[in-house]
Amino acid sequence: MVGDLIYVLRGHRPSLEEDSVFWKGGRNGQFKIKEAHSLLANPNDTAFPSRCIWVDRVPPKVTFFSWEATWGKGDVESIASKNPKELTGLLEQISGSEDLKKDYEDLEEQKARAEEKSALVYQKKRTIVMERKQKKEQKEEAEKHLRLQEQLKSLKKEHFLWKLLNIEKDIAKINEDLEAENKSREDVIQEQESCEREASKAKKEQAKYLKEITQFEKKISDKNNKLDKNQPELLKLKEEMSRINSKIKSSRKELDKKREERRKHAYDIEKLRNDLQDVAKSLDDVNEKVQDGGVKLQLADSQLKEYNRIKEDAGMKTAKLRDEKELLDRQQHADTEARKNLEENLQELTNRKEELDSQEEQMQTRLKNILDASVKHKKDLTQEKKDLREMQDKLGASRKKHQKYKLRISEIEDQLRELKADRHENERDARLSQAVETLKRLFPGVHGRMTELCRPTQKKYNLAVTVAMGKFMDAVVVEDEHTGKECIKYLKEQRLPPQTFIPLQSVRVKPIVEKLRTLGGTAKLVFDVIQYPFLIRPIFPTLTIPEGAPGGDLQLL
Repeated sequence: MVGDLIYVLRGHRPSLEEDSVFWKGGRNGQFKIKEAHSLLANPNDTAFPSRCIWVDRVPPKVTFFSWEATWGKGDVESIASKNPKELTGLLEQISGSEDLKKDYEDLEEQKARAEEKSALVYQKKRTIVMERKQKKEQKEEAEKHLRLQEQLKSLKKEHFLWKLLNIEKDIAKINEDLEAENKSREDVIQEQESCEREASKAKKEQAKYLKEITQFEKKISDKNNKLDKNQPELLKLKEEMSRINSKIKSSRKELDKKREERRKHAYDIEKLRNDLQDVAKSLDDVNEKVQDGGVKLQLADSQLKEYNRIKEDAGMKTAKLRDEKELLDRQQHADTEARKNLEENLQELTNRKEELDSQEEQMQTRLKNILDASVKHKKDLTQEKKDLREMQDKLGASRKKHQKYKLRISEIEDQLRELKADRHENERDARLSQAVETLKRLFPGVHGRMTELCRPTQKKYNLAVTVAMGKFMDAVVVEDEHTGKECIKYLKEQRLPPQTFIPLQSVRVKPIVEKLRTLGGTAKLVFDVIQYPFLIRPIFPTLTIPEGAPGGDLQLL
């Protein structure tokens, strides 16, 4: 205490009220200012066990009141030459605190123990305050989490309803489009069937025409072969016709000549006949005259000879002309017959030629018609094939569109199933959360679900931590088995969904192997990537989580 000396008052008193308490403690209770005045007036008074007093205005400073005394010069020098330790001993001896050293040490030890207990109590209090603060923060965070969960559920519900409405609208629209496409597809199929029937009919007609064309081509080929075979004969006939025509021309010329000669001969014969008739008439006239006259005409010998000669000459000329006439008549008849035969042959050949020309013209016309019809049918067939390809393309496009809509409907149905599953899962989570909240209200030992107690430090670990914990992610952490059994009993009574409970007092897990932290690479312990309350630390197994993409493969160590 002397070491804490601050002030040394010499020859004066503190300006305090006499009844003011300025020091407490010690064996004598409390001392007031008037007692301090007495101490200053009587320094040898031993009423005080200590000359050190605590001033409550300047704690824990010490003011040492020195009494008025007269010391010798040697005493002052002796005191001045002492070292601090000796001075301390002297002061303790003067103040009387040496007698209280043992008590002081005991009290110091008690003080140390009290300070230690106080520190422990303070530490405990601080821990309790921190835990209370943490619990309060956890409560606020849990309330905020529940509030945000409710908002999230509401937003998810609205979002899913909105998506469901859009999906239903999409389904209705797709169904309408699908019905329109089916109707269009049916029309296209009917049109395709009609085109196929027409194409089949056109193919049959084409086959028929091709068959006829083949037959006509065969006939034309046969005719051409026959014409080729008859070509020499035709040439012969043409030559014969040319020869006959030449002969006919010469015969006609000869005939004309003979006719002219015949005409001349006929003229001569007619003239001779006329002369003969004139002579005969003259003779008859003469004979009549003779007979009428009754006088027989007597000719002289010379006249009779002349008469006979003339008669003989006339008979000879007449016989010669008659023979020539008969010969010319026979020759004319032969030439006429030959001419008739030649004309008949010529007419027959001409008719045959005209017939062949007509047949050839007919065959050429028919061939042309057949070729024109074939070209037309080929064009029609090409057009029908083009129409058929267009119909097939339309049908293929319709099928593709139908398949596309079918896939779209399948995707929408999958999304709808996922939404229903998500809604069912959300409803299940809501029921589980509500059940857990009820259990927490009813049973003090219920701490909550693992999903509420454990939070990954980063979002990329969410899926990985969920996979690592597996079925225990939704497990409920309770204090002991009794609480878990009571919770199970309550769930059965209320017919709520079954849940998994983890009792903290009886759970046993393997200790963490610290060397696993040195594996390096992308693996980390689940213990190191989640935040959780200290009380549930014993329930975590030793798992590793690969870093990188969220939801990476988990390695159980």
